[in-house]
Amino acid sequence: MQLTTKQAEAIKNKSKYKVLNWGRRSGKTTEFAYEALGTALTIDNAKITYYAQTFGDARDIAWEIFLKVFEGAILKKNETLLEIIVKNLKGGISKINLKGWESVVTSEKGRGTENDLLLIDEVAFCRGFRQYWDTVLEPTLLTTKGRVVFASTPNGFNDFYELSNKARNNNDWFYSHATSYDNPYNDKEFLDKKREELPEDRFCQEYLADFRKQEGLVYKEFNRIFHL
Repeated sequence: MQLTTKQAEAIKNKSKYKVLNWGRRSGKTTEFAYEALGTALTIDNAKITYYAQTFGDARDIAWEIFLKVFEGAILKKNETLLEIIVKNLKGGISKINLKGWESVVTSEKGRGTENDLLLIDEVAFCRGFRQYWDTVLEPTLLTTKGRVVFASTPNGFNDFYELSNKARNNNDWFYSHATSYDNPYNDKEFLDKKREELPEDRFCQEYLADFRKQEGLVYKEFNRIFHL
């Protein structure tokens, strides 16, 4: 696959914590797959876990993309468990699992495991994200000194907004902002048309990855940055 400039920039960076605030169809899942490929090939017996909102989303959205990116390196795949096993450059094997965030929320799946790389998609829509990240998933990086990539389109001023602010203000973190226009494979005429049709806040949040509160504002001029 031909990577976009934003994808290549994010993949090249090796910070322990990376936050991708990207608009719709900006290539988040493909970036995740290449992140996984690099870790799977270069770390012996690497364990990598990708989380979508639901297991169904992992299957319907991410599975085929991961298979395409990994195709030449796959030793074994399990389409029921969404598991890929590859031979790495160290002579061992690495395992990639695709899961749903709901498994973390409903039964704290992942507790007690370890990961060399965590990939968490659509963070802004993950229920109870901060609680389960702190108590269940982040400790899985402790022994391995592993990395994590968080990505999402904004959804108001929730945990992903706080996470993005932390990344922007921390030199040890990597922060990337991309709009739907940054993906050259997207239809610019379609985006321009949507810009005219949709309410400004909705378009800016969904396609420009701009944090907005879309409803309930008495004064539309309100801006958290200037007025708080």
